[in-house]
Amino acid sequence: MKIRVLVYSGNKYFVNCFSNYIMETGSARFDCRFVSDAAQAAAFLSGQEADIILADESFFRENACPDDAVGLCISNRTRAEEPGGRYELNIYQRGRDILTDMEKLLGIAGGTASTGERKGMKVVIFYSPQGGTGKTTLAYACALLCARKQTSVYLNLEEFGCTEQLYQRAFQVSMEEVLEAIKDGRDAAAVLSNAMAKGEGNVTILPVFRNYRDYADMTADETMVLLEGLRKVNGTGCLFVDVSGGMTEKNRRLLEQCDISFWVFDDSAAGRGKLKRIREDRSIQREAFFGKAYFVVNKCRAREEDASALRLPFSESLQKDKPLDLVLSGNQDFFRGCGKMVSFIDDGN
Repeated sequence: MKIRVLVYSGNKYFVNCFSNYIMETGSARFDCRFVSDAAQAAAFLSGQEADIILADESFFRENACPDDAVGLCISNRTRAEEPGGRYELNIYQRGRDILTDMEKLLGIAGGTASTGERKGMKVVIFYSPQGGTGKTTLAYACALLCARKQTSVYLNLEEFGCTEQLYQRAFQVSMEEVLEAIKDGRDAAAVLSNAMAKGEGNVTILPVFRNYRDYADMTADETMVLLEGLRKVNGTGCLFVDVSGGMTEKNRRLLEQCDISFWVFDDSAAGRGKLKRIREDRSIQREAFFGKAYFVVNKCRAREEDASALRLPFSESLQKDKPLDLVLSGNQDFFRGCGKMVSFIDDGN
């Protein structure tokens, strides 16, 4: 069932541009009606139903929003303020991002159309029992490739998360504020929506914990609430979760809940040794999450075949701190390796 949307604004330029985008691209999820006259918009609501009303703030002051519709106020930011009832949508962005934010806010508001048929958001965990493997780089590279065709969210849950080499972005809401909302028993979805931002390549990103104590204060149960909140806000696509090393209770729960996980090692004596130990450890192979794990050997200098692990080449470009999207476009071997990982996510093979 399509989500019915009434779009009203006195800004005729926006109405024309957005309606042209919908007509040119089509939308499997939205059925939009565009109006640039307030009286016509009010008359439409008196005789037609709408799941979403996207309109100027003045329209909501002068007209009552139907109880079964979600009102989104046109703004220069996307925001869901708590307690609920006030939702703002940024219209000064690409058309597909407007639709993505629209669906996120509908999910937060609990609109009826948000319960329509969905495949759900896939959770992809990047884990490594070894430091310095390039796990974070691979996680974000896969998020970049995934973002070319669907919603892609990257969340770094390391105790000492370092993402500056991947993106530079200021966030309106910190991860500590998200955790505070979870601990207070509030609906985390609204806070998470405000914490998210767009990174390079259309990847949705979130802030990292500012220090170890804040990270340690989040329990395994609260991590699950965070995970479900992100699923609720985003609905579809892929959520890439970059976790710390060690088989902590948080990591165990995340690995159990994910759809697929990549265990990353580097092509060194230590990396090969750890991978061999895991392959021979019957006890970890009995864990439920192990059946969803794929082994990745990174930074390989020699071309070798290994049916039980995906091998990715060493990249001189990454060592020179070139932007990751440029490395993906310039290093075909690295691009193909990351593309293979994304194909595993898509196909489950």
